[in-house]
Amino acid sequence: MEKENLLEIGEIYRHFKGDKYKIVMLPIDGNYNDDRISVVYANLSEKKTLSGKGKYSKGTYFSSSLERFCGEKVFEKDCEINNTKYKKGDKVKRFTKI
Repeated sequence: MEKENLLEIGEIYRHFKGDKYKIVMLPIDGNYNDDRISVVYANLSEKKTLSGKGKYSKGTYFSSSLERFCGEKVFEKDCEINNTKYKKGDKVKRFTKI
């Protein structure tokens, strides 16, 4: 089964950092001759900081290659994200369907 068949417009995914996103479009990337699929997704989470301002507001659109969206993040150094500790070399799915 091809990866694009695993994603459907309207589905909700959680990024490994915790924010939620909705798939809004699965366009063909016109920069390539091999019908590469991209993923366009909208932020469903409000980013809040101590100042009350966030980096991206709810409704912000993002695009990514299908491979990146469905792929894994490999950590290049030890870190902690949302109370989860990762070591250098750890892998996590970038997005998980919810």
